[in-house]
Amino acid sequence: MRKLSAGRLELGLVAAGAGLLVTLILRVGPSAIAADISLVGWGFLPILAAESPVVLFSAAGWWYAIEPARRKLSLLRLALFRCAAEGVNHLTPTATIGGEFVRARMATPYLGAKEAASSVTLAKFTETAGQYVFVVVGLLLLFGEFESLRVYRPYLVMVLVPSLIGVFLLALLLRRGLFSTGASVLGRISAIRRALENYGPHLSAIDTAIRESLERRPFDLAKSTLLLALSFATRAVEIWIILRLLGLPASPAACVGIEVLSVLINSLFFFMPAKMGTQEGGKMLIFGLLGLPPEKGLVLGLVRRAREITWDLFGLLVYTLERRRSQEWPADAPTLGSDDG
Repeated sequence: MRKLSAGRLELGLVAAGAGLLVTLILRVGPSAIAADISLVGWGFLPILAAESPVVLFSAAGWWYAIEPARRKLSLLRLALFRCAAEGVNHLTPTATIGGEFVRARMATPYLGAKEAASSVTLAKFTETAGQYVFVVVGLLLLFGEFESLRVYRPYLVMVLVPSLIGVFLLALLLRRGLFSTGASVLGRISAIRRALENYGPHLSAIDTAIRESLERRPFDLAKSTLLLALSFATRAVEIWIILRLLGLPASPAACVGIEVLSVLINSLFFFMPAKMGTQEGGKMLIFGLLGLPPEKGLVLGLVRRAREITWDLFGLLVYTLERRRSQEWPADAPTLGSDDG
């Protein structure tokens, strides 16, 4: 029996998601969807612009994850690197972690390899913590706005409690040494062990930098967590704009609630490449739960996908231009094997 390669599995998931999306479109009716999308029209421009504060909050969260003495990158450049990472994550077959390697790689000539890797790792951790904070606060608003949803509270607690435990376990793993532990586990495979032999000391140096930041800069990391929570919350603005254009005015609490439930669904289907089909189907489910027309949820998902693709293409352009500008990549740029302090 042949092994199922990662590439074939990803292709299969994309095909399944695309099939689900096509089924949903046919069920609602292409003409009805086209009529709703036509209501957006030039309103797509403010929808695109609404992503700007999301990117800036995210970049600011990364800035606070960087060691103060190493903060040599402007907020704008950090934001551009973040866009490049998102473009790689969403539009290339690298799963959701490939963009983080790209982000660290792009920051290496400015921060040094050790600080680039440690700051990106810490920013990913504070993003996870910030997402949890946003979900908890958002659910409180949602339950206050929609009394009918209170029946679902026990089920959401079943999701939130393990998630909180996961955040704490991740923090403990970072203190213990994420990269060294990962290398130790993967090193049991002979081919990988040989490849990692020269990187052991450098991985330990990254772990040490992360551990020192957790111990010496808790307030910086708390600020990073708050800013990244705000980056999630700001997406509610995009939802508000789209709903207004579709003729469905909604309260700020309802818009935040839609985004919270979207985050939860995306987390459950994290394995689905580009959220294919699950984004649109999830929005239909959320709208049904909130007493809104499910077909409008499908349109919201399609408009959001168009926004994501536009920003992701911009991110890939940033990545391409940065690589051309940095002619030292990949041969001359500092790497994990470089003594960059």
